[in-house]
Amino acid sequence: DVAHDDESLALLARGAEGSMRDALSLADQAIAHGGGKLDANDVRDMLGTVSRTKVLDLLDALLTSDPQQTLAVVDDIASHSPDYAGTLDELASILHQVAIAQAVPNSVDKTQPEHKRLTDLATSMTTDVCHLWWQMAVASKRELVLASDPRAGLDMVALRMIAFRPAIIFSDNIEVPPAKKPEPPALPVVSPDETSGYSRHVVSSNRTSDSTLIQSAPRSTTGDDPTEPSEGPAPNTPDQRPVDATISLLTDMHDTSKREQSSEVDDGHSSGNSVVDTCNSSSEPEEDLPTSRSWPDFFNSLGLKGVIHTVASHFELVNAFDRTLCFQLAPDNATLFNERHQRSLAVAIEQVLEKPVSVEVCLGDTSDQTPARQRELYEIQRLKAAANALDKDDCLTALLTEFDAVVVPNSIRPPLVEI
Repeated sequence: DVAHDDESLALLARGAEGSMRDALSLADQAIAHGGGKLDANDVRDMLGTVSRTKVLDLLDALLTSDPQQTLAVVDDIASHSPDYAGTLDELASILHQVAIAQAVPNSVDKTQPEHKRLTDLATSMTTDVCHLWWQMAVASKRELVLASDPRAGLDMVALRMIAFRPAIIFSDNIEVPPAKKPEPPALPVVSPDETSGYSRHVVSSNRTSDSTLIQSAPRSTTGDDPTEPSEGPAPNTPDQRPVDATISLLTDMHDTSKREQSSEVDDGHSSGNSVVDTCNSSSEPEEDLPTSRSWPDFFNSLGLKGVIHTVASHFELVNAFDRTLCFQLAPDNATLFNERHQRSLAVAIEQVLEKPVSVEVCLGDTSDQTPARQRELYEIQRLKAAANALDKDDCLTALLTEFDAVVVPNSIRPPLVEI
């Protein structure tokens, strides 16, 4: 019998990567290295792997968003001359366990020494952060060889996880109080001053009534705009809204339900709902503003780069009027979105139109009228066209017949440039 502990066996199993021969060979080396026994610390030193405890410390530091504390943990890890690629593997492995624990509670093996810490991480870490960091850990392995040294690569991975941590947490499960039906005998009259402060609060769509409002970007210039909120002692002006998007939504929607079916809103020109639904307005769009169908092509003319390009490519233009562009964003594509992207998009559009615009974004299901989806459909069409062209190519047909060959499935690629 060889004295051993469970952690040392787990380390050997991971190091063997599924090969029984490698597992036996590593076990022999570990027994010799440990003086006739298997100890987790000896096995870890032999394999050059980092302790899971230190990786858990790294995750705890990352959750604080404190670069100084995070780099101190990285420095402690580096002091043991670890395998940096293996460190990222261990980080991804722990994040995988955390993601499973979040999806299936009580799934963490209670016999693991780190059971409590994994459970605490699953509770304190949001799902989108967990999945994003797992993707970063996996993708960053191939960048280690490009870094000036592996330690610098690990530093940048940790700093990147802090820098790109989602700044806004979205929720689609907000319960909104149902609107009360007004009594038929009389309807309350709401003055324009009371409703002007709400003209830009609610962004919705007929097919996504449960969308979550994202704070709209302010216009870059001011002018004599008849639709701007009137100045006065109105108690609920946009400047007094809570910063938190969720609280703002609850307040606005609750007030909206109380003011529906009111008459004489917006200077008495129309009667009906007391809250102007921005994205469902029947106003005619201005000629220079893009439409839902022209938005994908208009987006390509903006010349956006980086994260804003990626995020905005998933926007669907729901409505455009009165210098306001109302977009919808699917929750699955909203992980990296924050209020700065709204302002950046508004500035880019203003540079093209040479006129001020405002941008409003709400969460909800999107159709195929997003730039990203249109690009995907375009590439599918190009691929089909390339496959059809090969099917009609006489030379290729002759080669396939001569050598009794077939085209490898999924190996066809459209030309890199348009012909």
